Amino acid sequence: MRIGDLSKLTGIPVPTIKYYQREGLLPYGERAGYNQVHYAEEHLRRLRLVRALVDLGRLPIATAKQVLEAVDEPEKDLFKSLGQVHYAITERPGDAEPATEPVHELLGRLGWQVSEENPSLTALAGLLGTLTELGHTELLTRLDDYAALAGQLAALDVGFLEQRGSQDEVLESAVVITLLGDVLVSLLRRMAQEDRSTRFRES
Repeated sequence: MRIGDLSKLTGIPVPTIKYYQREGLLPYGERAGYNQVHYAEEHLRRLRLVRALVDLGRLPIATAKQVLEAVDEPEKDLFKSLGQVHYAITERPGDAEPATEPVHELLGRLGWQVSEENPSLTALAGLLGTLTELGHTELLTRLDDYAALAGQLAALDVGFLEQRGSQDEVLESAVVITLLGDVLVSLLRRMAQEDRSTRFRES
C-alpha cells in the first residue's frame, strides 16, 4: 500500500504521517522505484498504535517515542519490557521527593510487590501528601478500598494480556490497556457517579 492508503485506513493526514516518520515514531516504507514507497501491514498497525498514544493517550511525542522504543526492544524480556512501557507512560512527580512511608505501609498491607523504581510509587506518595495538605483525609481512610478495586482491574488487564499471541502483541496491548484503560475507567466512573447521585436525589 502507499502512504495515501495508510491515510485513508487510519484517518490520519499524510503530512501527519510524514511528521511521525521524521520523529522516529513510524518506520519509513520500502522504496519501490522513483517517487514510489510501499508500506506493509506492520506500518498500518504501528500507525494505529501511534495514534492511540498521541491522540487518545495524549502523550508528548518524546514520551510516545520512548514507549515505542520499549516495545521495539530487541531483547524481548516480557516483564522487563512491560515495566519499561509502564514507566514511560507514568507521569513523574516534581522535583520534591514526597514521603513514601504511607505507600510502603499500604503495599505491606496488600502484599503487593512493587519496584522502588516504579514512578507510580512516588506519584502516589505525592498525591497522598496533597490530599493531606488540602484536608481531604476522608479519601485516605478509603485507600485500601480503592486499592482493592485497582487489584480487580489489574486482574482483568493481565487476563486480557494472557490471551494475546506474540510478545509484540502483548506489549502493544499493554500500552493500549494502560493508556486507554485508564480513560475507560475514568469515563465509566463519572457516569456511575451521576447514576448514584441521581438515585440519591430521587430516594
